[in-house]
Amino acid sequence: ILTQVCHAIELAHARGIVHRDLKPQIVMIGRFGEVYVVDWGLAVSLRTATWLPRASDVLEIEGTPAYLAPEMLMPTEAEIGVASDIYLLGGLLHVVLTGEAPFRGADVDSRLAASRAMPTGRLAASPALLAEICRKALASGPDQRIVSAAAFREALDQALERLASLDVTRVAAERLAALEACDDV
Repeated sequence: ILTQVCHAIELAHARGIVHRDLKPQIVMIGRFGEVYVVDWGLAVSLRTATWLPRASDVLEIEGTPAYLAPEMLMPTEAEIGVASDIYLLGGLLHVVLTGEAPFRGADVDSRLAASRAMPTGRLAASPALLAEICRKALASGPDQRIVSAAAFREALDQALERLASLDVTRVAAERLAALEACDDV
């Protein structure tokens, strides 16, 4: 599902649009398994000629505090852009891995106080490959994050493929050990 969300965000970014409010509640699954990213009400444009507000004109904190990227908390100090949505994709992956938003019970004031904190402590029990993607996406500096929704999706696909391979290897090793134990009898 998260891979499909990445596809939708890739398309938006290709058209110069930043969603700004990615969270589990805006991901809808259709009757036939199709994935929809809804609620584009806070979307902004990275281009000048558009019907959407421009990202560079954002002067207020908007979005869901538990997921906001640091630059979204200080819109007058840093420009909101593609990296902001990458942070939000990292927040979605954080929910998948931990069952919780990156910042618990966060309101704007508590998020401002922890604006540069990286909420990755709860990732310890997650598969290392996925936790590392989450950490990179949730980096406090926009220039430290995964560079695009496509790169995020590709990293996620590779990690899931590798985890599946490791699982097959683990099962094979367990079966081999069981067979070797039978020879000893």
